[in-house]
Amino acid sequence: MQYSAFSHFLEQQYNRIEDRLFHSHDVTKAIIAEFAKLAKECGVQLIVAGITSDVATNDTIEYAKTLNLITGDISVDLGVKENRNLPHDGHPSAQANKQYAGKLFDLLKSNRLAHLDGG
Repeated sequence: MQYSAFSHFLEQQYNRIEDRLFHSHDVTKAIIAEFAKLAKECGVQLIVAGITSDVATNDTIEYAKTLNLITGDISVDLGVKENRNLPHDGHPSAQANKQYAGKLFDLLKSNRLAHLDGG
């Protein structure tokens, strides 16, 4: 895939087909439901935070809300050059990871699950 745009295209198409065949979004929801049940049994607060801003993530967050879970959007604009680890790869950069962490901390604070001192 690093050397051939055609191979990369084929891989992307296969991934889309595989995603539909295995109903991965429904699997994600089932996993969240099971985690929510287990967390409740153990007295643990489960949080679902979206790291991308897209239809599937938004749907997952809305589903988590129906389970009375704390949810939040902590996505970062990966269209900003400094937020990507380019040219090495397309993953979020250290700067983006700091933004994710800050947004997650704010989500925790707003739900009284973290203190201003980080404790």
